Amino acid sequence: MRRTKLLTYMQRHHRGVNFLLMTLAALLTVLLLFLGYRSETFNVGSVQVYAPAVTSAGVSAPLPAAYPAIIAVSDPSRYVALGDSEALGILYRAVSVALGEALGTAKEAEEITEEEFRTALTSSGVYFDYLYDVPLDSLVVWCGVTSIRRHNTYARRFILSPDEQGFARLYYEAGGKFLKAETIANLAPVMPRLSAFIPNNGYFAFEHNLDGIDPYCLFFDAIPDLRAIALSNPLFDARTILPLFGMNAYLQADYGADGTGLYVEDERQARILSGGEIKFTRYAVTQPAEDLSAAIEMARALTSAFSAGSEQLALRYSGFEYDGTMYRVSFVWYYGDLEIRVPGATVTIDGTGIREADIHQLSAAPLTASEVVPLLPAVQAAAAVSVRQPGAEIRLAYDEAGKPIWLVADE
Repeated sequence: MRRTKLLTYMQRHHRGVNFLLMTLAALLTVLLLFLGYRSETFNVGSVQVYAPAVTSAGVSAPLPAAYPAIIAVSDPSRYVALGDSEALGILYRAVSVALGEALGTAKEAEEITEEEFRTALTSSGVYFDYLYDVPLDSLVVWCGVTSIRRHNTYARRFILSPDEQGFARLYYEAGGKFLKAETIANLAPVMPRLSAFIPNNGYFAFEHNLDGIDPYCLFFDAIPDLRAIALSNPLFDARTILPLFGMNAYLQADYGADGTGLYVEDERQARILSGGEIKFTRYAVTQPAEDLSAAIEMARALTSAFSAGSEQLALRYSGFEYDGTMYRVSFVWYYGDLEIRVPGATVTIDGTGIREADIHQLSAAPLTASEVVPLLPAVQAAAAVSVRQPGAEIRLAYDEAGKPIWLVADE
């Protein structure tokens, strides 16, 4: 948090509780800096994990993982960044510090009604949708923020709404409950900057009485111009892949009849299939994994290497499973801000590090000469889905051939 914000905030004597909270957050940041907390790369298991730098304000540049799939701004008209990765990036950079500060300084959340949650959605503020439930503690790390507390919960949708004095209230849904938390993130200087985005009249399904689908589906009348993308399996180089798993880059492979290359070193085994899929296994005594955030960061550090160098294509977190010993962390491919319906990646982690990984490599490029793909208007697409699968969620995505579609989630 910027020092000027702290000085301004200290002058608000009547907000005594929040002042105490801010003071504690500042002291925590100073303590971390005093103890030598800096940007560094450190080994966790078999891969290197990047720890973002904490500045004197306690905030660093957000990691790509922190980018949501959808952002909507209401003040009071609504602008929705969806299907336009450039606009989404510009908008996120304008609000990322506020999101990080809100997550990092959020007090204990209180349960509210769904009606109150929807009121916040339709009031002045910023809405973030990550499409999948994200652990709040991981999102804090991705935002490059030092948090004052552990959240120990997961959420997909977040709202930052200014209170009477411009401080952000944080709303989210977790475990079937709608929650609100007071924060000391200052939205007052942020909201005026967002007025540069021309409203495109986005709306939630519940606002237009589209009762047959998920009420939080977000649409706007003018569907963005989307063109097909070219998808392919990239050429692989074992010398760049094997070191990611802690293996010698110059191992010799045993090749099977189907072209699969098998690489073995001590307890580690990697198979690189001819279609670009990579299967890794490490044989060792299992120890229980206890820290979900550490497991997710380990998996994210590995999978991010497979989209390094691409501004549009990325593997992004989509969920996890836990069997009491190991975390199985999943990722899906995105091009820009739209999901691609092709196999992504799973990484299994126990207390000793990465045990297994299954990663489908992918290359994607725009087909600039292709025509805009016609899609049904949102209302018609919603009506068609509501008959076939009542209550389902629909959203824009790319199919396995790279063609834009209306995706029925979980279908």
